[in-house]
Amino acid sequence: PHYRTDAPKSDPERIKVHTLNFLHRLQARGYDKKDLIPLLDRAAKNARKYLQRSDEQKQQISKERKDSMARCIRLHRLFNPYDPSGSTIQLLFKECILTPEGRTPLYELENLDHSKIPIDRLMLCNHRAPNLGNFLSYRDIEKRSGAKVSAYLKQK
Repeated sequence: PHYRTDAPKSDPERIKVHTLNFLHRLQARGYDKKDLIPLLDRAAKNARKYLQRSDEQKQQISKERKDSMARCIRLHRLFNPYDPSGSTIQLLFKECILTPEGRTPLYELENLDHSKIPIDRLMLCNHRAPNLGNFLSYRDIEKRSGAKVSAYLKQK
């Protein structure tokens, strides 16, 4: 990992300036200050708690997180506001696939090699649909073949 030598943790005034700057940027994007303050307080509390952990604790937590992610199946989908909600999909996955009533849970079933199926949760990964910006990006326009846009403009 890369560590900055000028990390803001060393200067409380710098921490305050960066936090307030972050808060103002979120407010400019339409977030309400009364909703943000508790989130920032919790983030600061979690950061302090994280910094108090030993290297062994951090490694153990990292290993548990990796193990958990290995037992997770991911459903990637383009976000559509008319699709069922994430909680509805999670509930259906749990009721119909993971732990169907009166049936063996998915994680108790065995594969052809007699090992248990290592899936115990579903993660929904919503992706936004492509928009015009994806197709008209200045980075991509230069790569397109054919005449430049300026060739179609009237010359003065």
